[in-house]
Amino acid sequence: MPNQINSFGSDSRPKPLSYDAVWDRVDPLAADCGSNPADTGLAKLPYGTLGGPGFERLVYELLQAGNKRPWFFGRTGQADYGVDIVTEATGRQTIYQCKNYAEAPSFSDVRKAVTKFESEWLSGMNLPAPEAFVYCCPHLLDDRSFDVEWERFRDAFQKRTGVALSFLDRHELDSKLRRLPDLVAGLFSDSSAEHFCGHDDWRDDPWVRLQRGPARFLGINRFLERHDRSAIYVAESHEQLFLAALDQGSTVALRGLPGMGKSFLALELACRMRQPLRRIYYATFKDGVSAERLWQSVRRRLSLPALFTLDDCHLAPGATEILLERLGPELRNSKLKLVLILRDQVGEAADRLDDTPAWLVRLKEERAIIDLPADVTRTLAVTCHLRPNFTGLSRSRLERLHNICGGDLLLLDEILQTVTLPKDIDTLEVVEVLGKVRTHYFGGNRRLPTLAKLAAIAQFDLLPRADFFYGEWRPGEEESADPLMTRLFAPPRFQFLHSSLAALVLRALAQLDVADDALDDMAASITTATLRDYLLYLSTTADTGEFAAAIEQSLRGNLYFWGDDLNEARIRSEVLGDEAIKAAIESRLARQSFANLELCVWWLSAVDHPAKAFYIELIERRFRILFEQTHSCGDTMAIDDIGAGLSALRNHATDRWASVLNEYGYEPFLRLIRANGTVVELFMVLKNATSGFRTALLEQLTAEQAEALIDKTIATGRSIGTLNLATRELGETDPDLLIRLENVIGAPGFLRLIHANGTVFELFMVVKHATPRFRTALLEQLTAEQAEALIDKTIGTGRSIGTLHLAMRELGE
Repeated sequence: MPNQINSFGSDSRPKPLSYDAVWDRVDPLAADCGSNPADTGLAKLPYGTLGGPGFERLVYELLQAGNKRPWFFGRTGQADYGVDIVTEATGRQTIYQCKNYAEAPSFSDVRKAVTKFESEWLSGMNLPAPEAFVYCCPHLLDDRSFDVEWERFRDAFQKRTGVALSFLDRHELDSKLRRLPDLVAGLFSDSSAEHFCGHDDWRDDPWVRLQRGPARFLGINRFLERHDRSAIYVAESHEQLFLAALDQGSTVALRGLPGMGKSFLALELACRMRQPLRRIYYATFKDGVSAERLWQSVRRRLSLPALFTLDDCHLAPGATEILLERLGPELRNSKLKLVLILRDQVGEAADRLDDTPAWLVRLKEERAIIDLPADVTRTLAVTCHLRPNFTGLSRSRLERLHNICGGDLLLLDEILQTVTLPKDIDTLEVVEVLGKVRTHYFGGNRRLPTLAKLAAIAQFDLLPRADFFYGEWRPGEEESADPLMTRLFAPPRFQFLHSSLAALVLRALAQLDVADDALDDMAASITTATLRDYLLYLSTTADTGEFAAAIEQSLRGNLYFWGDDLNEARIRSEVLGDEAIKAAIESRLARQSFANLELCVWWLSAVDHPAKAFYIELIERRFRILFEQTHSCGDTMAIDDIGAGLSALRNHATDRWASVLNEYGYEPFLRLIRANGTVVELFMVLKNATSGFRTALLEQLTAEQAEALIDKTIATGRSIGTLNLATRELGETDPDLLIRLENVIGAPGFLRLIHANGTVFELFMVVKHATPRFRTALLEQLTAEQAEALIDKTIGTGRSIGTLHLAMRELGE
């Protein structure tokens, strides 16, 4: 629908308002009425609290939920001719007039409204007669005397004008809204949705609507405060990428290091979508929510076009994959758009660790990922947006500012509040900011040792259990921490606003006890001791899975103000090398993934810590546990990342790598894969094995066994988005092995796998990295009907085709 200068086109028909004008009428960020069913009645909705504009919004959203494609008529201050909302179907329009009086309208009120419409719209403006005129009011129009007069008036009017008259009153409003809890919650309250619509658990759902007013997540309030004062920088290129990705598909991901403003940027970009306006919902995997609950909750919130922003997807890549699969049908509906936010791996670990989830590979192929770099250019852009008087900042000052904040936009915002003029940057040091942090958050130089411990754990983006701190809070200390964190439940936990702010608070509090030249050592001492104590606490009070997850989270990501990976490695190595921690991990070895153990070895190797040998041994023992459970499906965690275990040994203990492969041999590995794995695990083992081991394994793999693995991969619905990466690497390092692999899998098998679990993209990528002979064989097997089915699936999933020409160009060359 084009933007309009007025409400009429050249053909004198009513046209939609501009998207911005509609936003003013139906503000997706507007707070609900906060109605309490205990006051208004469990079976009633307080329509009167909506007022006139709110009631118009209600009718508009009801029509939108019914796919009527409504639009508002007229601008504020202009004559409305008795018309508020218009819908159109098959060239015929329906006119809606909305009245929200304190008392039920009398027949004379209704007659007056209809007469005004007739005289000003049909006669005065000589506009085309609509199909129907609907009088909307939130009252019961069932008085008998009213009905008699109304029926007589209605019949005469319809005979005279050809326009049907009808009501949308409380009976019909209640009937429609009982089936639309998301509309009721958005306009009245979550509690109203629970009682009026019969959804007892609505307030416990993981998705939170973005709206003004108190929010479950403090970050939402902070976002809205910045949004309202236009303090969120959006690069034009990012906005274009975001809109293009959601125009061509249904999903987009924002990826970057901590502090890059990923969450704020995603929500700000969501607020800029206008075609159509969308309600915006937010959830985070920090809540520990399951993919099943997220999926069910989304489905209950699709009455209106909506955008769902899911944060911290790096914490649960498997659950993200499941959610995308479950939402497949809904994602093909234009009403639903999904934004995924994830923290990127950093430093050398990003290049070395082979754990990129398949869904992220797919989005990369579709050009549906927005990467947020922690570079000087972005720091300058944000600085100039927040402080226009800093435009033209010299290169030396810019680099100094960038280095102090580490590219973290949250820290940059804090730092910019401490400088007045560009020249102040020349003498700015992080230690100078810390005093202002204490003043800003705590009102001065207060010693808060328990909060310092909480900040030390929150640096790792962990959500520590509240009972870990029981009995340690000083009087008033916990209240001082409230502006910095959110309290989560089941079990009770603390969530810091951001890991970068936690690092800043830790140093600000540590500075009170030591000289500035000893600040690094003090912060490291608090961090090491607190993280060790918390992990040991989990080892005795939490289930084994939570302990393993906390170990993994403490090893991933970067910390602030430590300068480089070496300093971070010293902190992590001191914790990993602690005898009690080693014993706790060893006693729960069966619940540790190979990826976890690989990270342990990587950090210990960075500082050549003697505990490295112990964790190498744990990896070997983890293989022993895995092979002892060959005929059980209970160790799927280790089977899924078995390649990471081999990769760790290959990179850090070559002799032990060869020893493990020789000790178990290719037959047990093949037996394990056949019993509990799929084609994906086969490829990962081949990728991380010795050349001789690969050859021996493939010589034993029969065509029948390969076909069975393909059947299992198809049956489990495993994504095959990363298989082309393995074939590419094999082609580069061992071309003969790639030929063997192609022979045993066979062109029909590959094609069957692609047809079941892939799209045109997987076909193109496999063809791109295959040998010339296998390409020919694969394409000879591909029928026109199969190709058409793949095209239909690609269209059905809404995948972008922006990268197909690259594969075709490479094949052509």
